[in-house]
Amino acid sequence: MTGPFGFIEGFRAYRFHGRVLGRVLPVRPEELVGRSSVVAVDRDHRGNSHYRFLAEVLEPEQMFQVLGQGLEWSGGIAVFPRVDGLPPDLIEPGPDYLLGRPEDTSAEVRRLELCFRAVRSVLQNPPEVLPLDQHPEAADRLRRALRSPQVRSALLGVVEPATRHILVRLAGEEGSPPPKALRLAPALLDCLTLPEGQQVAALLVLQALCSSPRVRIGGLHREWQPEAFQSLLQESLFYMAMSDSVELRSASWALLATEALGVDRSRREAAAYLLMRHLEALQGEEAARALAALALAPTVPLPPAVEIAEPGFEVGTREREEAELAGVRADLEAWLATSGGSGEIPARANLKGEDHKILALARLLVRLNRSWRLQEEAGRDRHLAVLAPGLEQVLRQSMLQAWTAFAEARGTFLSRLVGSRNKEVYQDYLTFLDSGTVRLPHPPRLDLPVEVLPAGETLGVGASPLFLRLAALIPATGDHKGPSLLEVPDASPAQIALDPGRCRVFSMDAPSWRDFLATGVVSDRSSLQILEELYRSLAPGRPAPPSPPPRPPVSPPFDPPEADLEGLAQGLSHTFNLPRERHSAALTILVGLAGQSVRPLPLRRSV
Repeated sequence: MTGPFGFIEGFRAYRFHGRVLGRVLPVRPEELVGRSSVVAVDRDHRGNSHYRFLAEVLEPEQMFQVLGQGLEWSGGIAVFPRVDGLPPDLIEPGPDYLLGRPEDTSAEVRRLELCFRAVRSVLQNPPEVLPLDQHPEAADRLRRALRSPQVRSALLGVVEPATRHILVRLAGEEGSPPPKALRLAPALLDCLTLPEGQQVAALLVLQALCSSPRVRIGGLHREWQPEAFQSLLQESLFYMAMSDSVELRSASWALLATEALGVDRSRREAAAYLLMRHLEALQGEEAARALAALALAPTVPLPPAVEIAEPGFEVGTREREEAELAGVRADLEAWLATSGGSGEIPARANLKGEDHKILALARLLVRLNRSWRLQEEAGRDRHLAVLAPGLEQVLRQSMLQAWTAFAEARGTFLSRLVGSRNKEVYQDYLTFLDSGTVRLPHPPRLDLPVEVLPAGETLGVGASPLFLRLAALIPATGDHKGPSLLEVPDASPAQIALDPGRCRVFSMDAPSWRDFLATGVVSDRSSLQILEELYRSLAPGRPAPPSPPPRPPVSPPFDPPEADLEGLAQGLSHTFNLPRERHSAALTILVGLAGQSVRPLPLRRSV
């Protein structure tokens, strides 16, 4: 062998005459017989390495014929790869990385050693996911967690209830065979063995079901907020990472370095900051492995926490509707099983032990929320009031009587009120009602509490006043004579009684949103149609036309530097909090492991 040479061991690049890189390879002396240009690696009593050049190995004993005192052959030789195209930093490492320098005992080197072992683990071990159907006990724990009040509460405003109900059902019922399509990371299975980790495990599975294209649901656009879900997962995993349980901490660190938190750079950096604090602890190796995965993420994809295997899940329309109804019933029964405040007493008393009422309310909620999805009205707030059973028809009849009396007081007919002065006519009608001139069995206007359902939300089971009023008014006669909902125009003055003619209505006998005057049975249907035309043209503050819901915000993907070794080395140095002068060591780690990696790295330089 002619010319100078050197080699890489761990994160150190060694140089003793020049610029050829290599590594130490353990061998048996018999294997070297007949080979030429062999560099034997000897050790002294301090563990330092010394090198011998052998032009040719003629017999095994030749490897043990060391030249210096106190040296013995280590059982290894230096092997040198081709170095064409390697960065100069690797070919000519600085003096800080020469063997035996005092800096090698510093805390920085301890982090470099952790970095090297962690990167080697990430690159040489492919991601592992385990089939859930081989862990039936874990599957049952997952099913209980998915249906728990804690998970349901955590997902409010994150996953629309109908979507949640259908996806939860995909995991199957407790005691049934687990789905073959679900595969979980070992750390997630570990979470399922610990009561404190089961909620996080359920959230991770639900997120995968929400996002996977291998989950197909007929007739339903999955309504969920990806950014909000990732924030929820990050918060949950950070909380778990501070647990007193060694097992929980270990599982949380591994899960922080999965694809669950997405591609957002700020989330990766926040996770890396948390993990960095644990490098010096007893579990430093585990924290370092998670850190290495995060640092390499621009080039080496983060492993999945949950994998949906082919063929995935297929949910038909009828199956989806059944799942949605069953999910709302389960939510209602879970709500009734808990204790509530004094304001919930009427609703709970009305439903307790009444299966047909629970079913009627579940159908009302399912159809109500489905109507909003079908009309794509999630993009605006909704102002809602509840009408008691039977009151809808009474109000229509009363309105018709009031308008007829108003027309007679003006010496005309109802049909002649519709014209070019409709707004003035309507204001005169309101003044007529306020004067108390007409006496009716039931007033055509009424004072009702109006609740605001924020944009993007659906009406779910819980302590909201709107839900509690509906639950308290479900009658014993069944769902077709249940309460109705009025959607009030946003601009309705709060100080005057509510005029139903300006509202839309939703009821169980006609489960879709209609103008209040567009349906119903009254004594004079033709007069009601005249009123409908009048209100359509003149009533102020009609609800604005529905606008398409805004798509959930999606963070732009992290755009790393060109995926070369220098860029990855910078990421490693930053993630492990190494000073700039240690950048060459991080670069050395990547080059030394690139040839042994099962996840290829780019051996090239930026142009």
